[in-house]
Amino acid sequence: MQQATPRRRRRLRVRTEQFRRIAREKLDIRSDRALAAALGINPINLSKLLNHHQQPSGILIAIILDAFDEPFERLFEVRLGDDEPTALAEVA
Repeated sequence: MQQATPRRRRRLRVRTEQFRRIAREKLDIRSDRALAAALGINPINLSKLLNHHQQPSGILIAIILDAFDEPFERLFEVRLGDDEPTALAEVA
C-alpha cells in the first residue's frame, strides 16, 4: 500500500516590503507603531503579521484594503509551506 504524500499547506501573508513602501507613499506613515494606530490594530499583531508569524483575518484584510486602496495581490501573497509562492503570489 502506497503512503499518501502529505499536502503542503498554503499560507496567506503580507508582502512586507511592498506593504511598508505603500504605507510610506500613500499614508505618509514611517513606523509600524504609527501604521498600527492608523489601522486601529494592536502593534503586536501588526508585528506578527509583517514577520509572517500570523495570517491575516478576513476583517484585517478588509481594513488593510480599505486603508491602502490597493488591489489584494499587491499587498498579500499565497505561499506553499514557508517558502514557495503559488501562482496567485506571482500575479503582482
